[in-house]
Amino acid sequence: SDQAYRRVLLELGSRTADEIRQIPMVWSGGCDGVMTPHATVLASNDKTGPADKARLVIGTALSAELLPEDIGRPAMVEKVADAVRAAIGSESICTLNALSAELHSGEGERYGRPGRIPGSVNVPAASLSNPADKALLSPQAVQQAFSAAGVVSDKKIIAYCGGGIAASLDAYLLHQLGYTDIAIYDASLSEWAPDPDLPMETG
Repeated sequence: SDQAYRRVLLELGSRTADEIRQIPMVWSGGCDGVMTPHATVLASNDKTGPADKARLVIGTALSAELLPEDIGRPAMVEKVADAVRAAIGSESICTLNALSAELHSGEGERYGRPGRIPGSVNVPAASLSNPADKALLSPQAVQQAFSAAGVVSDKKIIAYCGGGIAASLDAYLLHQLGYTDIAIYDASLSEWAPDPDLPMETG
């Protein structure tokens, strides 16, 4: 998917092949964008910052141990969902929904059943950028949005959305703000909502 998208940029855009190779992109980790192609392209601008501050930080994390034969199969789905279900009601874990306020409250049924994972708070990824030019809000404004929703740095954060894309932006910005214990529920509501045995909350 990464190579195919870069070929499109080369054919339809104005940048050279070398310039396109240097564009950092983040693809959905669950399927590498093959089944549902979405990409987050990180672009630079003319703004500058302190020389001693990193402009981009990329982190990695490991999930619970999974057998190779279980990857992409029901055993993996169940193990991940069990971990998210165990977080419901935990005072040390904040479950964060990055979807719109409407979907969070249950006004739409995009993923099979309306609503959210019980107890989760809502900071829509779309609200963290300027609608006019898609530039991210200032760190102060982003921190205020998370703080207002009760997303605090002394808790483990589990970010989710419909399939892990919007949650990636919330998680990225939290990391840039200094939050250290962050996880992304990769398949999110695309996996959770269709399962009638997993609880949903509306209102």
